[in-house]
Amino acid sequence: MHLFTKSSVFRLSKKRLRNRMETKIINDPIWGPIELHPLCIRIIDTPQFQRLRSIKQLGGCSFVYPGACHTRFEHSIGTSYLAKRLGQELQKKIAAEQSKELEITDEEILCLEVAGLCHDLGHGPFSHLFDLQFFKKAKPGETWEHEDASIKMIQGIFEIIQQDYVNDEEIKFIKDLVKQTDETCTEKRETKPFLYEIIANDLNKIDVDKWDYFSRDCHMLGLHHNFQCERSIKVARLVKHNGKYHISFPKSEYFNLFDMFYTRFTLHRRAYQHSVTKAVEMMIADAFLNADESLMFPPNQTDYMSILWKHMII
Repeated sequence: MHLFTKSSVFRLSKKRLRNRMETKIINDPIWGPIELHPLCIRIIDTPQFQRLRSIKQLGGCSFVYPGACHTRFEHSIGTSYLAKRLGQELQKKIAAEQSKELEITDEEILCLEVAGLCHDLGHGPFSHLFDLQFFKKAKPGETWEHEDASIKMIQGIFEIIQQDYVNDEEIKFIKDLVKQTDETCTEKRETKPFLYEIIANDLNKIDVDKWDYFSRDCHMLGLHHNFQCERSIKVARLVKHNGKYHISFPKSEYFNLFDMFYTRFTLHRRAYQHSVTKAVEMMIADAFLNADESLMFPPNQTDYMSILWKHMII
């Protein structure tokens, strides 16, 4: 029989509590239980990420579909989960083939998970309404994308939070996964280009970001869809083309991927480009323009990147 003193039991309880706090499981309405890495939990707890709770995923679409009130917060968590799932599936297949050249490390899986979590940090109010309508009218002739602000926020987050999971080179890789620029360019773009096709695929537009918001938007809008991204994850593989390996799918996946693109078409036709949605968003953009000088902090501020970084984290 083991005897414990009061202090030893207290220390044991603290240790168990600390271990339980290392990971967290949330119940997502689309993907079910999602286990979050401790680094992801710390990022989620930052003001930069918490502000996503107030940013509607579909802009003014909720004025047409009352259920479309979901936010960038849950979409980002879902994208992180799918990025991890697809990365692990490819990792398992590469390990089975014993290909050292293409080996995906656990560190790279974590970077994918974090990049999926942070890819939408820079969105403004009402998501794409801010950058596609308000910004273009407020700053004609200038180019700006929400990914630009996301990269700055990622850098700011890692300057603040205490973590031992990723180093400076991996943080650079995370930012490169969100948006590829000469400043954030890493050698992985040449050696493992398929990693850049998981979150934002510029090659054929098949990526986990779309998989999450197609499924999530259909669920919240009450629209039916037949696309099964879980199947696509299971059958995904790497195929060499023009000297580089890319994510590919077998011919048997043709109709499932066709359903994916048809789902995109349906969402645009029935929701994103709905005439009332666009009319409401035009009025919101005009309201932003009329309030532009009064609502800026400080007033008459014209540096929108500075506004996003310094003030929109609130």
